[in-house]
Amino acid sequence: KNHYNKIMIIHLDLDCFFVSAERTRYKPFKGVPAVVANRNDTAIFSPKNKPKAAFTERRGAFSGACYYNKFAGGKSWRDHFIENGKVRGMVVAASYEARALNIRTGTTLHEALRLCPTLQILPGDMPFYHKLSKTIADLLAERIPLLEQFSIDEFFGDLRGWIKDEETDRFIRELKQEVYKTLGLPSTIGASSSKLIAKLAAKSAKPFGTRVVFKEDIPSFIEDKPIEAIMGVGRQTAAYLKRFGVHTLGEALRAPPLLEGLGKNGQKLLRELRGEPSEQVLPESPRKSVGISRVFDPIEDRSEVERRLLILAEHLAFALSQLELEPGSFSFTVGYRSAPSKQVRVSNDRVFSEALLRRAASETFDEIADSCVDAVTYLGVSAGDFHAKRTTTNLLSYKDDLKNRTLNDATQKVRAKYGIDYLRYARDTEPAKRS
Repeated sequence: KNHYNKIMIIHLDLDCFFVSAERTRYKPFKGVPAVVANRNDTAIFSPKNKPKAAFTERRGAFSGACYYNKFAGGKSWRDHFIENGKVRGMVVAASYEARALNIRTGTTLHEALRLCPTLQILPGDMPFYHKLSKTIADLLAERIPLLEQFSIDEFFGDLRGWIKDEETDRFIRELKQEVYKTLGLPSTIGASSSKLIAKLAAKSAKPFGTRVVFKEDIPSFIEDKPIEAIMGVGRQTAAYLKRFGVHTLGEALRAPPLLEGLGKNGQKLLRELRGEPSEQVLPESPRKSVGISRVFDPIEDRSEVERRLLILAEHLAFALSQLELEPGSFSFTVGYRSAPSKQVRVSNDRVFSEALLRRAASETFDEIADSCVDAVTYLGVSAGDFHAKRTTTNLLSYKDDLKNRTLNDATQKVRAKYGIDYLRYARDTEPAKRS
């Protein structure tokens, strides 16, 4: 077969990335059931004795400020995950050996230890993973002319004009081996004529495999795969298609009117299933939002909940300043012990500053809290609708906004140098009530 002049996109997915990353520095993790776990990090709300905060943002990867404790290889995980005799925490990455024992992402650490008492455990170290992700991106950028980082452990690459289609299989096999030999990280690589099919090809080749699906082979490749197998098909879309007897991707490919009836997303899915790329590989994809959130034990004290919301706003403001983003909207979410969660979205037509975000958070919290008296267990703050440059339509507040922006810029420079918690509001240091 001749496969010249066809678009060939690859998708590289690092296998069990967090666990694999730890295995590069902790040898006992290799070849045994192992997990990276996180305990919900509420240290961000502590009035004192906080661990150092590290900003881990990378475009295409995890956003925001991540609190973490340095973990020495010889230190017992029990010091990190056991409190008052109870095992706290959740698995965020599991090795294939652990998965064979039914331990997966989302399994509580208590349940994981019941399934495997000899389980190897380490707490997550996001700064380390991001540093390693950057190293991987740099390596791939030397081999692939057009590279997009999709997440902390996933990359798309466009091989047009670089690798002949019939040489793709050899290229991705050699690339997989080079990543492993150079960094000690196993990966799986899929290749096809569209992003979604390349990602699906990689998924079918896991772990530590490669697979090329040429455009003419896509119908047979997707024939029996469930409709949910492809990225972008959520529960509602899957349920809608199943009502019309479409349960597999092959059936979806043979039902163009049904997919086209779903609007732009359905039309995009149809093009991808036909091997016609609906999205290009973009080195700098537009950012849609940045956010930070925390889950904690139920809190009934309203002033303490508001204090925590303002602290999250403070950290989000730092992230936005570091990324040089001008948000056009803010979203605030409050989750309750038993009542449904509530989210309020607020438009912003003013020059951004931390003071502006904190004020919006406080006013929005008053609006949300007045309508529910249940204990709060979750808070989230996010920003979106970013402008290309600083702008405002609120001329009455423009002068004050510029003053706040000048103060904001000076504050964030100090935090960037000495740590996010180096400068704190007096209210943030008030003793938190026990929950």
